[in-house]
Amino acid sequence: MINVLIVDDQNLTHKLIETYLKPKSEINIVGFASNGQEAIAKIPLLQPNVILMDVEMPEMDGLSATKIITQQFPQSKVLIFTVHDNEQNLSQALENGAKGYLLKTTTAKELTNAISYVNQGYFHLSVELTEKYLQKLLLPNQKLKRLLRLSVK
Repeated sequence: MINVLIVDDQNLTHKLIETYLKPKSEINIVGFASNGQEAIAKIPLLQPNVILMDVEMPEMDGLSATKIITQQFPQSKVLIFTVHDNEQNLSQALENGAKGYLLKTTTAKELTNAISYVNQGYFHLSVELTEKYLQKLLLPNQKLKRLLRLSVK
């Protein structure tokens, strides 16, 4: 059983995630928090295996909370779940110890799989972001190959 704490300032998001995850027998939602401070306060009592964390929230954002959680509660793994697909947030999440980064446009199946992977200690990046950043990595190499071919001719 994977105990999950959902951290998001939108109650509708809580309900939607609960609807996605409730039928999954291996996932148990142990609680909800509406910001990073509330999540940090609830962790000792709820002891979640995985924390599904939004980025943009009042009082304490998800990236700041992730840093504190990974330092103070290393047994709980943070999976970022956000609408923000920019490099800065992704980099900050990784630096702060997040074990995964999903966009809220993800499918219920990918969300379930990501929770399972992160719980097992693996890193998970959403399909959309994987494709986006692989293209960024490959594009300079393709340009370099073209330049090398031109210089050889």
